[in-house]
Amino acid sequence: MYFSSPGADGKYYGYWAEAESSEPCTADLQFPNIRTNAWGKLDLSFDYDGNYWSGLWGYCNAEPTKEFAGERGGTLQTRSTQAEIKAAAAAHLLGMPYGETTADVMENIVSVSFGADTLCSGPDNWTVEVYVRATADSDGIIGKMVVDDASAEPVCTGLPFMQ
Repeated sequence: MYFSSPGADGKYYGYWAEAESSEPCTADLQFPNIRTNAWGKLDLSFDYDGNYWSGLWGYCNAEPTKEFAGERGGTLQTRSTQAEIKAAAAAHLLGMPYGETTADVMENIVSVSFGADTLCSGPDNWTVEVYVRATADSDGIIGKMVVDDASAEPVCTGLPFMQ
């Protein structure tokens, strides 16, 4: 992957490139270490802590529409990955005021971390921190929810409109 500095929106825009592709481009591009017809555009965003990333990619000059996600490797022994928990939390939060689309909700999840449950006083679990910016119609939301490591179901929440 090849990126320049982040855009004004904090996202990174760039290209992916490899030796071969199932959908080769009509033109070769030269990258720092490879000249290839197997390339495409991509957009990448990091969470607040820089431990999780997600984005969109596409083939050649097409607008990126295919989703991808990843996380920083770690040594924690968990049953669920950070990406799985973020996706599960987004599914539970889907709808206003947290976001009308999964992509909107994902942007409002600022961190996902595993460790001591300080919200519910339970065993170690995943804590999902949510920040929804204030608008003319809303004061905004800052809060957390705890998600069970084994089931990916919410354990408790400190967020309005959630049960």
